[in-house]
Amino acid sequence: MNRTDKPETDEIRDLLVEAGPPQPIPAADLAAIKSAARREFLAQSGSTIFEGQSMTPIVEGQSVTPIIEGRFSYRPVLAIAATLILVLTAVWQFRTGGSPIATTTVATVELLRGESAAAIGLEVGQKISAGEEIDTAAGAPTMVALRMASGHSVRLHANSKLRLDSDGRIQLERGAVYVDSGPNGAPSSLEIGTPHGTVREIGTQYEVRLGDDDDGTMRVRVREGSVSLNRSGEIFAASRGEELTIDKSGGVDRVAFTGADWSWVIAAAPAFDADGQTLAAYLTWVSRETGLEIVWDDPDLKIDMSTHSAFSTAATMVTPEETLPTILPAFGLDYRIDGNVLRVTRAD
Repeated sequence: MNRTDKPETDEIRDLLVEAGPPQPIPAADLAAIKSAARREFLAQSGSTIFEGQSMTPIVEGQSVTPIIEGRFSYRPVLAIAATLILVLTAVWQFRTGGSPIATTTVATVELLRGESAAAIGLEVGQKISAGEEIDTAAGAPTMVALRMASGHSVRLHANSKLRLDSDGRIQLERGAVYVDSGPNGAPSSLEIGTPHGTVREIGTQYEVRLGDDDDGTMRVRVREGSVSLNRSGEIFAASRGEELTIDKSGGVDRVAFTGADWSWVIAAAPAFDADGQTLAAYLTWVSRETGLEIVWDDPDLKIDMSTHSAFSTAATMVTPEETLPTILPAFGLDYRIDGNVLRVTRAD
């Protein structure tokens, strides 16, 4: 049966099903909606029935007197009336702050780390909709890693708060957030709104941290790539190894950035998905998460190991650094860390 062959009641039911679950409407508003729908019905049908009278056709004896001359079909009029009710109801929900029929997922929770992770009301795999807030201040310190629909990895430090306006914009209200657009860059950019201006990235890893309420400062540290800060129309830029510090009076300082403590970012890193990945991909992940430069003492050894698959046990480790003592020896390798360099050698 085609849609045009359905009885009128089926068409109306389909319209209501497409509208989704109904939202409660106060009696006064519902009466106004019905009244508007009745007036539209009368106008479309050409009926001379007055407002407040029964809409039952006038009966003389056993015959029905047509309301208007000529043939009359209720099918389009009923559809119009039902559609009008849906539209008016949607307008009512919008004006009164009712829940939307559909929501947009902008992020997924990838990791929760902290003794009171459950206290913030999130769980791994949970979908986050546009407009939702995440606050890690509840209970003991908790860190959250999100995967944005845009592809960005976003990590929220303990005692921080942000609002996800969309998959392309985050509003940082307290604390610190770290953004990683991935080794190849996310398909679209992500901006972070703050009380001091808007931070935009260009294929990068960076941290934005607000000072305490009585401090009035903000810090933007760039680990890779570059960012720009738009402050009241004035643009400031920072590249790898640089930091922008915005003080209470609104000034911006640029300082060389070396040896900063990125430990919380490393601790909040999502686990490495080793399925089908090579040892080379694993070491690239370690380098990106820790900031360490990978150096092979024997270049030929690097070539030999480039196609070896990584072990899935990497996903069970706590941080990228803690995976090294398990993964590398399994491939007959050893390592040592010299400053910012991770040296990989053949095991004795």
